[in-house]
Amino acid sequence: MDVSSTIWAALISAAITGAGIAAASIRWRRDFYHRRQQVHEEVTVQLIQLRIEPYVKFMQQLEPLSRRWTQDLEVDREKVRELAEIFHHAGYGAIGVLASNDTRELIVATRAACLQYAEMKIPFDRLINRVWAIHQALRSDLGLDQPNWPNEIERRRLRRLAGNADAIDAIVENAIHITYGLYPDWCLLRCLDPSRSFAAIIFDMDGLLIDTEILERLAWQRAARDFGCSISDNEFLLLIGRTEEDVREILARTWEARSEDVTKFAEIRARKIDYVGREKINVKEGASDLLTWARTERIPTAVASSSTREKVFSRLRSAGILDSVDVVVGGDEVARGKPAPDVFQLAANRLGCKAEACVVLEDSDSGITAASNAGMIPILIPDSSFNRVIPPEIRTLAYRTLGSLSDVLQLLKTARPVSQPYLSEGSRFSSLHRNRGRRIN
Repeated sequence: MDVSSTIWAALISAAITGAGIAAASIRWRRDFYHRRQQVHEEVTVQLIQLRIEPYVKFMQQLEPLSRRWTQDLEVDREKVRELAEIFHHAGYGAIGVLASNDTRELIVATRAACLQYAEMKIPFDRLINRVWAIHQALRSDLGLDQPNWPNEIERRRLRRLAGNADAIDAIVENAIHITYGLYPDWCLLRCLDPSRSFAAIIFDMDGLLIDTEILERLAWQRAARDFGCSISDNEFLLLIGRTEEDVREILARTWEARSEDVTKFAEIRARKIDYVGREKINVKEGASDLLTWARTERIPTAVASSSTREKVFSRLRSAGILDSVDVVVGGDEVARGKPAPDVFQLAANRLGCKAEACVVLEDSDSGITAASNAGMIPILIPDSSFNRVIPPEIRTLAYRTLGSLSDVLQLLKTARPVSQPYLSEGSRFSSLHRNRGRRIN
């Protein structure tokens, strides 16, 4: 045998040996992964048995958050803070140890939602949806088959482990909208015309919901006179809908032009607040009826004001309508005040609505401009407590100009509900809806 024949024989032998080793390795890996999966499922089954008792107790603790107690929790938001403690202890107790990753993430997210609801940063339905999702996660942890939501063993096999807010939202949507085909009423669009639809209402506060603009004007003028300054009716119009910082800048320019004392602003403002605080705050015509109708129709509502969040709470509480709104946004929560769209964009985000699906009710030029800049549906309701000329460009930006909130109610009542559910901003719900009814095996 010559040298070349020997080399070829060695190469062939090495190739055969390598192929055998590779085949053996593949078989070993396959058997290893199969056995590991068996052990994994055996341990999971054992965990399921350990979960039964603490899970049952936990689900009983969630009873106050069931649909039958909705009215109590909508009236008294502070009760939800107590329920937040239930989720806190569950996350750090036996439930937290035994629960799957996505169940644990949902518990943490629902605790946060309880606190957000108590602070009027989300509507009640968004909290309830998370609680429903927890029930589904608990059931699947116990190995109970659920359409479109794999049970614990299958979920682990598919590595469906939630680790961020998007994944949590996807789980919530999958549980609520696909499994049961339930679409909360507040998700429904209502057509105003062929090109305009809405799913939520955002209110300005001063001069729109409550009759405070005339009180503000008289108090500003009186306080300014106390310190040797002045504010005319036309100059006051420039302050409507503005943040405190904007008001300071506008008055500084006005007083400097007349050589009045700009340094007295803080004292004048404090005196103004004192004067307003002595007066009774009345609700504007039609406000209570409109808020009641929105609650009955499950249309989420927000108050988005240039005033500070603390001031908004104080005035709405004094007027007796704080519990009638779902979300509150103050001017001190955003970087830019009206006419920038920031305050309305934050309100839409908290409501879970697209900007273009929000009706904004405003009495000020800056508010109408802000709503238009946000891509929303601005409706102008001029404050009847004083006469002013509405600029033509503001009338052009407004979808409608109406005389009162009673007129707004009549307009919105005529809106035709849309059969398709509303798709919230950045939601995976749109893709899930297209797959509605399809079973995931």
